[in-house]
Amino acid sequence: MRSDDPDIIKTLRKEERLGRLHSRDSGGQKIPVKEERENNHLESMFTLLKHHIEDMPTIDLGDPIEKYRIIFDNSAVAIMLTDENERIVHWNSYTEKLLGMGRDELVMKPVKNLYPQDEWKKIRSENIRQKGIKYHMQTKMIRKDNQLVDVDISLSVLKDHIGNVIGSIGIIKDTSQYKQMERALQTSEETAKQLYEKAPVPYETISPNGTITNVNEKWCQLLGYTKTEVIGTSLFDYIHCEEQDTVKSFFYNKITNEKPCMGSHEWTYITKNGEPRVFINNDFLNVDVEGAVLSVCFMMDDVTEQKKIEEELRKAHYWLERKVQERTVELSKLTTSLKKKNNEYKRTVGELHIELEKLQKSQRKIEQNYTKLRKLDRAKSNFLTITGHELRTSLS
Repeated sequence: MRSDDPDIIKTLRKEERLGRLHSRDSGGQKIPVKEERENNHLESMFTLLKHHIEDMPTIDLGDPIEKYRIIFDNSAVAIMLTDENERIVHWNSYTEKLLGMGRDELVMKPVKNLYPQDEWKKIRSENIRQKGIKYHMQTKMIRKDNQLVDVDISLSVLKDHIGNVIGSIGIIKDTSQYKQMERALQTSEETAKQLYEKAPVPYETISPNGTITNVNEKWCQLLGYTKTEVIGTSLFDYIHCEEQDTVKSFFYNKITNEKPCMGSHEWTYITKNGEPRVFINNDFLNVDVEGAVLSVCFMMDDVTEQKKIEEELRKAHYWLERKVQERTVELSKLTTSLKKKNNEYKRTVGELHIELEKLQKSQRKIEQNYTKLRKLDRAKSNFLTITGHELRTSLS
């Protein structure tokens, strides 16, 4: 018994081995399924269905054929049987639900009409009539409303005791929901892949032993390598030699401790042309269902230009500090000089003030003497006037 057989097949095979399956003859008598059919269980099932189409008036769960009918009719997969001409002769209720068809639309319908032409060609190309059985074939079937439904079919050819094909049985599982989920997953994976590849920041994926398993386009652009050159090489080959030991210790410690995220850390990488580039790396672990580390993904922020600007700012700040110190010394000297000159000025002003006071005193004396001289001059003039008048008077 195959482990991937549908439950209905497993149940019927068990019933056959125990000799509890019966067919019926034309008189309605039960006939045990012969032991020589043990190697062709599907043929015996076809025989049972062929002789047991009509409904039973009562349900006897002890009756193996009735038990089989219940399993067949209530199975959660579609089951169809065809005759030697590939026409549908029997099916269960789930078949009608899956295809949206009734009895009149299914009975004696060529089974190929249930498949798109390309899908039918694919099924025929499997040479199932020669192989005898085909498990889990992915294909599509046509519903009554002409909508296609994704299915997984297992087919088995039924032959008589001399090897003539007398029909076939198909176990059909509706996989539409799984296909939709599969397509959604594929879309999601493709989207994630595109986001990884086309991201505006570098990404790198590293295996637990430190081997690079993937990088994105931005990583290649910034470091100057192609994917082919780096995948399969060691991450540490691209780290600055002065930081390699630190990075190795950090990386293997992360793998050992299985911490999902360790925050940001600054590493210096060496590009293909030998130039250093500085990145701030943020990491996270990819783990399996048991928690074992599968890979470490690093999202990298290139801060090389920022570091250059910071270095230029640091140099500018240092230069400004030097200039300020030099100017401070110069200003200190100038202040001292100005203080000295100011003192000299004050001293000179003081001396000038003293001299001015002396000059003012001298000026006042001169003015006083000048006033006295004017008085004397007026007195002299008066005297001369009077004297002259008296002389003229006396002479006349």
